[in-house]
Amino acid sequence: MPTQDPSSSRSSPRALWALVLAGTAVRYYHGASHQLWNGAPDQLAWGLGLEDLHATGAITYEQLMHYPHEGGSLFLGLVALLFAPLSGLLPPLSWAALAVDTVARVAQIRVAQRLVDERTALWFAAWTVFAAPVMLPWGTVNFGLHAAFSFAPFLLAVMVSDPRRSVERMGLCCGLLASLAYDAWVFAPAFALLLVTTDGTLKTRVRHLLSFALACALGFLPHLLLRLFAQDGFGLEDHGALSIRGLEQEPVDISALPAKCWQVCTTALSASFTLGAATDPLVRALSIIVLAFLAAGAWGLRRQWASISPALRTLVYTTVVFVGVVIAAPFFQPRSEGSGYLYYRYFAFIAPLIALLVLHGAAALGRMRRAVSVAWITLGVLLSVVYMVRSRPITTPNMEATGWVLARKYGDRPAVLMRIIQRAPTNQHHDLVYGAGWGLTAALFDGKSIRDSAAVDTFEELWKLFPHDQRAALQRGVVRAFDTGITPPLDPALLPRLRERMEP
Repeated sequence: MPTQDPSSSRSSPRALWALVLAGTAVRYYHGASHQLWNGAPDQLAWGLGLEDLHATGAITYEQLMHYPHEGGSLFLGLVALLFAPLSGLLPPLSWAALAVDTVARVAQIRVAQRLVDERTALWFAAWTVFAAPVMLPWGTVNFGLHAAFSFAPFLLAVMVSDPRRSVERMGLCCGLLASLAYDAWVFAPAFALLLVTTDGTLKTRVRHLLSFALACALGFLPHLLLRLFAQDGFGLEDHGALSIRGLEQEPVDISALPAKCWQVCTTALSASFTLGAATDPLVRALSIIVLAFLAAGAWGLRRQWASISPALRTLVYTTVVFVGVVIAAPFFQPRSEGSGYLYYRYFAFIAPLIALLVLHGAAALGRMRRAVSVAWITLGVLLSVVYMVRSRPITTPNMEATGWVLARKYGDRPAVLMRIIQRAPTNQHHDLVYGAGWGLTAALFDGKSIRDSAAVDTFEELWKLFPHDQRAALQRGVVRAFDTGITPPLDPALLPRLRERMEP
């Protein structure tokens, strides 16, 4: 089946813009009515850093961005500053998330119009309005960037569709997009697979692969240089230039991969569209329904495979590579009780692409096409509406966890840390300082033992730099870091040593 019907009439631009704006309205309503940012310590900590930056007038790379591996957060931080006058309606970072989310959906719809037939593109545009619960919170919650840059594989795929495509330009763009969000790297092996399986001599394939890899590295180089030489915080943590919050250091149990593969493919991937826990019987039933749609889409794509365009073929490869990375890498660990947008955050990067592929696969189902497409969109609407109705507003910001995040980033400079904490309302200072003591201790002593005297000496040096009137709350946070069940677990033998160093 051809991927595009030249005779089909193009959808009205007004209709498509109406769908985009409707999606923005849905996300704004959900975020504003539930105040989702209050449950996002990463955003709250980042926001306080931006408030301090705005107040001091000193633009710094460290405070504009959030985690070092999230290169795109630098751009989002700049966008947030533009929305500072509207902070009474939404936090500036939430405005930035909403703006980027809107642009991402525009890009995805426009690319869909280029890659698939107009009817499928219109179905996809309709799906984006309510999408699925996995996408909705990220319209006003700002960290992680998996959802914000979910348009990356779409943009790269439309470049594949260009008959005059250059592997060098493809690699450069892939590296640049990966510098914004590392998720974009899943496109690289997918495109490499396309190059290997296309016609051409072995010499040509090798040359194209090497050129693509070199261009990827070149596009990623500015981000790497920033990570190597720019001040980006987290001075207390000993992570490498390409570290992802140290998660990449988690051990991988090879023997557990088959079971993890089964869990991800049969449960986690489909359950992510609901954001529910697999232990819930209703969520499990809904996950099976989602899985049925994924299977129908895959079967439809298989029927079209001989005539499918290289761009769409690359998107299929991208989806497979993404799932493979989720299975093999230590970042996502399936838990039967896992739920919520934070637990399923990685899947937000690939969910729009999966939705498009399901709708395109439905095009091969003949008379069933319309029924399957309508049912797929309706399922998304129902899941999203129920999710919004059942979600409880978060009226109290989690300032203890926010202080934890701030201390891990600025804890090596107590003066800066306390200056940023002072930007928060006065009634939140105690919880922030308490959380800072907890985070400072976690950053210094994660993986350390009583024998690591250098870390204890560093703790004492930093302790003396904190204001005397804040040390009581700070000390309670230090003790909290050693409580049973706290992550990361610390060596309890260290606590008596730290108590000695905290004595007046």
